[in-house]
Amino acid sequence: MSNNTVAKLLVDAGHACTAYQDKALRNLPCKRVQMDEIWSFVYAKNANVSAAKNAPPAAGDVWTWTALCADTKLLVSWLLADRSSSAAVEFVADLRGRFANRVQLTSDGYKPYLAAVDDVFGLDVDYAMLVKLYGADPQAETRYPRQWGDDVLRMLVTGGPPVRGGGGMPQRIMVNSRSSPHCARPEPDNQETRPASATGCRRTD
Repeated sequence: MSNNTVAKLLVDAGHACTAYQDKALRNLPCKRVQMDEIWSFVYAKNANVSAAKNAPPAAGDVWTWTALCADTKLLVSWLLADRSSSAAVEFVADLRGRFANRVQLTSDGYKPYLAAVDDVFGLDVDYAMLVKLYGADPQAETRYPRQWGDDVLRMLVTGGPPVRGGGGMPQRIMVNSRSSPHCARPEPDNQETRPASATGCRRTD
């Protein structure tokens, strides 16, 4: 069997699986969903595309945006795209259309999530960022050194975790301080949200 035949079969199977998933994964009763992105590349990394021979138009870095149900490990939604703000909005918009109820949503500190979740969900979500603070592993001697986890910063962005006996009013927290575990400073596009050095944390309803 030729390579082209196998490749075509895989593409056809992928289209069929995508169509099934898009139709079947609706009205889901998920309660806690975690979003993340997985980096890979097509043919060559972005830095090497210009020097690569016969690189196809799609060559370069590519990201798989994923949303995983924390309780069932179901992959609720995914998107293969770049890591832009528009891709974040497209991904989050698809994700919202798959739930039957309000969810608790968690992401890393990647800034485009902030605008995407706000634009798509508004206040109809309990959303927080879980930012891992890394440092280099002093014992790493590999080409891709393992990052050593120094600390974890949890930041509430919209709504709040479920409260036994009833929940409070939805709220947004303008994150601009280190004085509270819910405060942080958004960095420029394509960067992680990091702790700030200012004091005071301002809330808006």
